[in-house]
Amino acid sequence: MRKVLAAFIFVMLASGCTELEDYLERKQGSLIFFSMSSMISWWCFRRALKSNKMFEMMQSTPISLISEVQGGATEIKGKVVAKDDILISPWGKKECVYFKFEVHEEKSGDHGGYSTTMIEDEKYLPFVVADKTGKAYIETKDSVFKLQLDKHNDSGIFKKPPPELKQLLTRYGKSTTGLIFRKSLSYSETTLELDEDVYVFGTAIRKNSSSDESCLLQKGEMPLIITDKGGASIELGFQKNGMTMMVIGGVISGLTFLGFILVLS
Repeated sequence: MRKVLAAFIFVMLASGCTELEDYLERKQGSLIFFSMSSMISWWCFRRALKSNKMFEMMQSTPISLISEVQGGATEIKGKVVAKDDILISPWGKKECVYFKFEVHEEKSGDHGGYSTTMIEDEKYLPFVVADKTGKAYIETKDSVFKLQLDKHNDSGIFKKPPPELKQLLTRYGKSTTGLIFRKSLSYSETTLELDEDVYVFGTAIRKNSSSDESCLLQKGEMPLIITDKGGASIELGFQKNGMTMMVIGGVISGLTFLGFILVLS
């Protein structure tokens, strides 16, 4: 990329200062196309490298028993245990350490349909993961939750919402109906319940032996990812994202080269 930009600058200078304004005017479209495709290509390759790095790190990090965690990049598996307080999910009324309740409304406009977020209520608490060998404290600040959907429903003109959802929306100061008809709404809730099996990727720090938890997992060289989908699914997600970004970046690099040719021509 640096060589391409250097060649581009050389062409600009070679045109002569007196002719620069005319050159820029004639090549304005080509210059914009070249600049935009260069930036997008760079962004895609950067995302691809980041995803591939995460995939390789996760793949090389086996699941550890909590008692054997030493520090650094770590993956553990165990049961969710409350540290202090617990949450109650708004829709399913489940005891949990994390929930996300969302309501989206489908609308129509001049350019077609689109979706807006009516409600997005997300809460989480620090918690403990326990296996047969010990306990690990999970610091949920800056964490990423990748969880399976627990509840889903929708309502609209020809489908009434369940009474509990109407009441729940009222608690949030919202309504399932518009001026005349029922709104087209979709409802979803995701939770991380107590005693649920969970995988946690993170950066581990050994704690004082007098503590009930032998280690702490937080965001560090390994991002803190909490999932009930299984560790392999998270690794596969990073691998697919890396491959996708690499392909898109390659295609856009071809367009960048085309833009460079247009600038020179």
